[in-house]
Amino acid sequence: MENKNLIIRKAVEKDINLIYELIKGLAIYEKRPHDMTATIDMLKESFFNKKVATVLILENDINTPIGYALYYPTFSSFSSKTKIYLEDLYIKPEYRNKGYGKKFFFSILDILKEEGYSTLEWSCLD
Repeated sequence: MENKNLIIRKAVEKDINLIYELIKGLAIYEKRPHDMTATIDMLKESFFNKKVATVLILENDINTPIGYALYYPTFSSFSSKTKIYLEDLYIKPEYRNKGYGKKFFFSILDILKEEGYSTLEWSCLD
């Protein structure tokens, strides 16, 4: 990995334009830009007013955004435990194949353990 000093932080409301651009980047990567119907206002309402999901921003040591992850809780009635579903994990194209995604993923697991979650569910697309 070319830069070992990565910063992972929870997104704040002033990051909404960045979040929108990163989500749009994922839609383009998945060849589904036409499915990107969310607006900045819709995302702001969901993430910061309703708090339905958490967004993590991955940055290098000079605060350049590298990627993001988005997760939200789910509940299992059988175990009565709250789990996490990882909806998105995205690394910008120019930072791929350098180990950032792997380091980000395992750091997310550490963050979720600290938050008290025991299970992460994720469906990775081809």
